[in-house]
Amino acid sequence: MTLDGAVPCSELGASAVGAHVDGLIGELLKGVARVGLGGSVKVRVAVEADTRKIERAKVDQAVTVDAGHMVYERRGEHEGAIGLREYPVEHFRSGAVVQLLGGCWEAGLDFVGVDGKVEVEGLDLERGACDFVLTWKARR
Repeated sequence: MTLDGAVPCSELGASAVGAHVDGLIGELLKGVARVGLGGSVKVRVAVEADTRKIERAKVDQAVTVDAGHMVYERRGEHEGAIGLREYPVEHFRSGAVVQLLGGCWEAGLDFVGVDGKVEVEGLDLERGACDFVLTWKARR
């Protein structure tokens, strides 16, 4: 039996964020992952087995990634950076994804009740990479 299909990177990203970041920031990051990540991960699992000799079952699996990745780095008490790397160029090249995600990060900072700003560093549209640097402070 062979099972195969594609899992959207947006859902994988949201799941990974949920596993590592709690609270409102975690929910914000999961939402951004769902909106901003493109591509998919193709998964294939093949099982060859005889139910009378299950201990001899053979399982073959393959995972093919066709998406970039996002990394969060805490830089200080009120600063962090979210790096996009190897994002699919066909979705990234126009710059619309950078604008969309930058706006999402700014809205998220506002949503959690802090004054903040988002700056883009290291923008490379041809390689699908950039860093969103977030800084924030408590509202008065």
